Amino acid sequence: MDYAKRYVWLCILFTILFGLALWLLEIIEGSKITTSEHLDFGLFLVGLGALFGFFLFFLTFFPLTLFIQKFLNILAVKLVMFTTLAAWGGTLIFDAMYVDWFIEGYNLNVGMAMILYGIVGFIYAVADHFLMYEEDNHNHSFEA
Repeated sequence: MDYAKRYVWLCILFTILFGLALWLLEIIEGSKITTSEHLDFGLFLVGLGALFGFFLFFLTFFPLTLFIQKFLNILAVKLVMFTTLAAWGGTLIFDAMYVDWFIEGYNLNVGMAMILYGIVGFIYAVADHFLMYEEDNHNHSFEA
């Protein structure tokens, strides 16, 4: 696998996982809200989240992946950094989705957003490491 394909696959993976995490967050936490002031977009959130995730990938995860590959290319570092960054991003998503009185009134838990997006970061780190390993094996197989 060449360098460009690796990042295309990582972008696709991140985009899909980001959209799914947004949808699952709405299913788990948003379903607690019983007022008509909260709009439930259902599966539309997967597409909306994927679109947002696509742009977010190029703003955050792509440059961070390049940096880590250049200077800190160790699986444990990747796991910690991507999982932590994604979990922190989950708190931002949670705060953007739910206003304070929804959070307090319906006892919504930001921890669920941290867990869901932390899983996204973890899967991304594992996929990045696996694809890099495949890229290295492919490159070495053509050396004489």
